Amino acid sequence: MDKVYKKHGRDYKNLKYCYPVVSRRSGGLSLGINLNPDKLCNFDCPYCQVDRSTVSQLRFSHPEFEREIEAIIPDVLDGSVYEIDRLKSTPPSRRVWKDIAFAGDGEPSTSPHLLPSMKTLYKLSTTNNLPKVTWISNATGLSKPKTIESMEILAELQGEIWAKVDAGSQEYFKTISGVSRFNLDRICSEISGIDPSIGLKIQTCLMKVHGSPPSTSEITLLKERLLKIAEQREISEVQIYTIARDPSQDFVSAIKLSQLQEICQPLVEASLPVQFYSGNAD
Repeated sequence: MDKVYKKHGRDYKNLKYCYPVVSRRSGGLSLGINLNPDKLCNFDCPYCQVDRSTVSQLRFSHPEFEREIEAIIPDVLDGSVYEIDRLKSTPPSRRVWKDIAFAGDGEPSTSPHLLPSMKTLYKLSTTNNLPKVTWISNATGLSKPKTIESMEILAELQGEIWAKVDAGSQEYFKTISGVSRFNLDRICSEISGIDPSIGLKIQTCLMKVHGSPPSTSEITLLKERLLKIAEQREISEVQIYTIARDPSQDFVSAIKLSQLQEICQPLVEASLPVQFYSGNAD
C-alpha cells in the first residue's frame, strides 16, 4: 500500500478542525473536517486510529472553523497543499480534490456542530467550485431532527453518506464497535431510510480479532444485511477494507488483500457493488 495513505496526520498550518489527507477510498485528496477535537465518540472501535486514552481539552469553535475552511480552500485549489512533507510524495494521479469529508475524531451525525457547518459549506459552494461532501458515519444519529435538516443540505449539495456496517451479527457488532447499547438492526434500518437523492456507500472494515478473520457465518449474515439495504435503496459501493494505520487496540490486526477477497467472495457473488482496499498487511 502506498505510504501516502498511511499518513493521515492532522497537521496543516496549525489548523484545528480542517486537515488534508490522501484517501485510498476517495482515490485522491480528501479535505477532512473534525467536529470532535474533544475525541468524544459514541463508538469505541478497536481498529480506530484515534487514541482515546488521553483527554483532549480542545473544543470546536464554529467561527474559527469558518476561518479555517475559507483559508484552506485556496491552498487545495492551487495545489500548494501538497507542499507539506507528508503529502509531497502524492502521485500526480492522486492530486485531485475528491471530497470534503466529515470524519475526524468522533461521530458527525450526533454532533451539534454538523448543521451550522453544513450551512457554511452550502454558502461556500455558491462562490467556490467544491467537490462532493461526504459524511463518514456510523449512522447512529441519522434520525435526530438537526441531522435530518443537515441531510437536506447534503442532498442539495449532491453529497454522500459512507455508512458503517462492519458486522453481520449483533454479537460481532458489539466487538467491532466496542459498545453494547446500539442495535444493528435499527442502524441498518436507518441506513435503508436515507433520502435516495443522497449517495450511499457502505464502509465495511474487516480485520483479524485475536488473530482470526470473520467467520463464514458472519460474512453470510453481513451479506444478508447488505442485500436487505439494497432492496430499499441504491448502494453505489460496498467498501471492503482493513486496518491501514496503527489501531487503538492490539487485539485487532489487518487482513491481507488476497484473503479479504477470498473471505468476501459471497458478497461478490451476490452482485453487491464491492470494491476492495488493501491495508497495512500488504
